Amino acid sequence: MTLLDLIVPYALLVVAPLGVSLAGLTQRSRKLVYPAGAVGAVSFFVDPGWMAAALAIPWFLFTVEVARQGVMRMLALGMRPVEEFALQAGMVYLAMGGFWMVLARLGERPLGLRDEMILLTAIHFHYAGFAACVFTAMTGRMLGEQAGPVLYRMAAWAVVGGTPLLAVGIALSRWVEIAAAFGLALGVVIVAGMAVLNAMLGRTSRATSLCFSIAAACTVISMGLAAAYAVSEFQGALWLPIPRMAVLHGSANALGLSTAGLLGYVLTRPAERVT
Repeated sequence: MTLLDLIVPYALLVVAPLGVSLAGLTQRSRKLVYPAGAVGAVSFFVDPGWMAAALAIPWFLFTVEVARQGVMRMLALGMRPVEEFALQAGMVYLAMGGFWMVLARLGERPLGLRDEMILLTAIHFHYAGFAACVFTAMTGRMLGEQAGPVLYRMAAWAVVGGTPLLAVGIALSRWVEIAAAFGLALGVVIVAGMAVLNAMLGRTSRATSLCFSIAAACTVISMGLAAAYAVSEFQGALWLPIPRMAVLHGSANALGLSTAGLLGYVLTRPAERVT
């Protein structure tokens, strides 16, 4: 087992419970995140195959239920306000992460993708998909009426749209990949910056401000790495091997926005904006 293999279990055991606690899910779903995540994490300590995939299934079923609740909200609320749509999209993306996790543990290779790319796709949807969207949604809630300005809306849509586009680009088109990587990176950095700025204006506690500062610093590192890697891949001159790049990018993202950032919002619990 490598450090890269531990990034998804960390999402299941730490990041997902933080995000689920903020997503407004049913009480039953909030309780199920822990046993489903624990069983899913165990699958990474079993060699890829049917047994590992079977252990990953409970997590996938849990994410499908989360996605169902997200879709029901989409149908009820539509696409406005953007922060609530970002939250709903993140709930759907979590199911995509669960699906790719099952494939990774099964050892299947759809579209001829390498094993590491399947695992990276699972990581992508758990972190850039679910965690980043939840963070974006909570930032919009914290800003309240200030979430209306163009800058936040553009950044939020970049996060929501960049997540699936980056996955499509990796599989099908380098042009789409590089555009999505830059859009997603810029969107997340802007949202994190707005969270820090709001904290600096004294609207949050010191503990929350510290969490947001850590999240923003790590976000600049992780998203900068992602954008730089996309450019180097497009040029055909990789300056960092994929496994090492994934560990650096994934670790910064996991500890920063996905843990410190979400923890900051667990401490503040921003309320949904009434429209």
